[in-house]
Amino acid sequence: MEVNISDGNGISHNHSCDPEYIEFRNNSRFWVQRVLVPIIMIIGVIGNSITIVIMTRRKMRSSTNSYLAALATFDMLYLIFIFVLSLSAYPNIKDIQYYYYWYFWPFAIMIADASSNTSIWLTVTFTIERYIAVCHPIKGKVLCTESRAKRVILCVFLVCFTFTLPTPFEWVVVEKNSTETGAVYFQADFSDLGHNDLYRTVYYYLNVILFALIPFLSLAIFNAFLIRSVHVSRKQRNTMIQVLIYSVFYNSENEETNTGCLIRGLGNIFNFLLAINATGNFVLYCLLSQKYRRTFLAIFCPCLK
Repeated sequence: MEVNISDGNGISHNHSCDPEYIEFRNNSRFWVQRVLVPIIMIIGVIGNSITIVIMTRRKMRSSTNSYLAALATFDMLYLIFIFVLSLSAYPNIKDIQYYYYWYFWPFAIMIADASSNTSIWLTVTFTIERYIAVCHPIKGKVLCTESRAKRVILCVFLVCFTFTLPTPFEWVVVEKNSTETGAVYFQADFSDLGHNDLYRTVYYYLNVILFALIPFLSLAIFNAFLIRSVHVSRKQRNTMIQVLIYSVFYNSENEETNTGCLIRGLGNIFNFLLAINATGNFVLYCLLSQKYRRTFLAIFCPCLK
């Protein structure tokens, strides 16, 4: 059956789709983008905001907490902008009154991707920093400083942001007239750059290598060293917290690079897993870090101290 479908971002293509696929895609889009994403976004923004406040307190300042504060910042940005993108699944969003939304939409993709990519590499650099501090404590006193951490965070952000700069140029927003009502509506479609097969192939594999394969292998290798160190020294409680965070991270990231993400319905679900990952660190801190809980109570619930 030949049908004209929209992928939930106002993008229409002609595909040969069976009804079961269309129903699955539409159901996943509704439950993920219109129900679950707003809930997760609210929880994640609140949790990450609390983490930023706590980790930037004077008595909490350290190289480790600089990474955690930056990670919370970019996770929060990611949640905000995937929520902005999820608005494209709402009825009537393509109407003429939402002109500014659709012209901002390609840039929202860029910011969401840049935030996600930055979070990925902050997690990797944070893992390496923890490996040095735990497994090579003498070198760690020299290398793992707050000022060095801030420089690394800035460099990671600039590289990841630069890598996503072409994203808005992959899209063009066009005005069309409805064949049924004659009303003007907006539709996003690939630009000439977005249709370029060479560009799409090269950019896709660079994304897979730089933001999935290398981070996944790096996390697996350095986590193995960290887990071994935790086993040897039971005093490294913070390291166990970080190992749990990394496990949540690269399980979700591996899901995103699965070939099933090419199916839009599964893509909604896998992106939701990434949103959960961007929300979950606050819960881990509360459950496993006594110092985090004490600081949280001191700031937000002083009467319970």
